Amino acid sequence: MPAADTIHLAPSDKIDHIIAFVTLTILACLGWQKTRSFKIAVGLGLFGALIELTQAIPFIHRDAELADWLADISAVLFVLLVRNAIKRFMVQ
Repeated sequence: MPAADTIHLAPSDKIDHIIAFVTLTILACLGWQKTRSFKIAVGLGLFGALIELTQAIPFIHRDAELADWLADISAVLFVLLVRNAIKRFMVQ
């Protein structure tokens, strides 16, 4: 469970995850423009999984949730789909 004094950007923890991973994916796309979307998706997907696995450690006093990781992955895939659509549009 997130700490009571944690700053939230939205009423739902899942929205916070989406905002964070949209931002991370945009930065990854800008930083590694020639990297294939698949590699970015795998890297950020593993990063999100690592976050959730870390939260499962008992002495950290956090709760790992599959739904959080799914929100992370959804954000990554959305941004990468938009990126690929823009690339295709720009080529034509």
